Amino acid sequence: MKGVAAATVALFGLALFATDVPACTCFVDDSPHDKQVANAFAQSDFVAVIEIASTTVVTIAREETWNKLNRETQQYYPTTEIVEEQQLIAQINILRIWKGSRLITEVSTAVGGGSCGFYLRTGQQLLVYGFGPDEYGRIETGICTRTSSVEDAERDIVVLDTLATVEPPNNALERP
Repeated sequence: MKGVAAATVALFGLALFATDVPACTCFVDDSPHDKQVANAFAQSDFVAVIEIASTTVVTIAREETWNKLNRETQQYYPTTEIVEEQQLIAQINILRIWKGSRLITEVSTAVGGGSCGFYLRTGQQLLVYGFGPDEYGRIETGICTRTSSVEDAERDIVVLDTLATVEPPNNALERP
């Protein structure tokens, strides 16, 4: 019983002293599979099968403005700060493309807790649903998109073939 009481006190303490932490919340689409793919295709700027050639983690500084509360006056005022965030940058080879530019050479995703980044590793082949290009010419993707390994995306690829004019697949994806 002491263990339960201690656990309850610990959880209460965590809740009491919790701070705001960015968290990822993805929209859950309960529609049929083909409709989910069609929605993701329509909302994405870039849909392609890629292979990761290499990866690099970079820190990007950006200016962010929001309203901050002055506790003495209880008034909000605009404040601007430089925010640094880490991104995983993947140099890619496009193997097959349904939407977007074949000139894209990099995909980025966030790194860190609650950041919604997608794990990218060298040699991996992915079906990427992405946005952009951003100011660096990169496509951005994350776990809230339908981005997945090629092996897990076979059903998506079948639907994508019905939605868009497709460039012929590269030899890397042809099956014997």
